[in-house]
Amino acid sequence: MSFGKHITLSNGAKLPQIGLGTWLSAPKEVENAVEIAVRNGYRHLDLAMIYENQDEVGAALKKVIPSVVKREELFITSKVWNSSHQPDQVEKELDETLKQLG
Repeated sequence: MSFGKHITLSNGAKLPQIGLGTWLSAPKEVENAVEIAVRNGYRHLDLAMIYENQDEVGAALKKVIPSVVKREELFITSKVWNSSHQPDQVEKELDETLKQLG
């Protein structure tokens, strides 16, 4: 769901400008919201470890990939916390995000 608005990345991929944010969602809300959003056309999801709900996002993704959408069609953005920007910490943060997403 981007209403035709996107940003073209250097590799030619088109990132939807409108995405579903998961910040400040109550527990057990995010899984349902992500599933409904993807089923209704959202292809960009915005997450962060600090939101403490990436496991719910992962649970929702398991419900819609590949039956509703291919993984390659989704843009899943997360964030590296400010205290983890050192090169030796970034990969650790990424691995933890991927683990939480399942």
